[in-house]
Amino acid sequence: MPTETLKNHEIMTMQGALVELVRVPMPVRYGWPAQKVANKLAKAMDEINQARDRLIRNYGKEEGGQVKVAPDAPNRTEFDKELKELMDAEQTIEFDPIALPEDLVLPMASLMALDRFLVAPVTTEAKAKK
Repeated sequence: MPTETLKNHEIMTMQGALVELVRVPMPVRYGWPAQKVANKLAKAMDEINQARDRLIRNYGKEEGGQVKVAPDAPNRTEFDKELKELMDAEQTIEFDPIALPEDLVLPMASLMALDRFLVAPVTTEAKAKK
């Protein structure tokens, strides 16, 4: 099974595109691999969100029932540095390549985000809506 090493900020972008893809009705031979990759990225997103929430709790202050790191907080620079480190951290995802039906129409941005998981290069003529 192929693997792909992704930075956390890339996973966040791909997650949205995969959610959009799995909402499109399609035969199971296309939808099942996409759903499996979406599930793996959802698990990775949960881990990213938990780590981000810990950073916010560590550096933030409670305001109106929510913990926030204010733009002018004295420790904002340290928070930003650690958040960037978290977003640049890498994870390796094991996946089955995703094939797309010939008549599938998705926004170009979604197709570009998913390119690393697709079996073949996507052609803009057949697969992208303008």
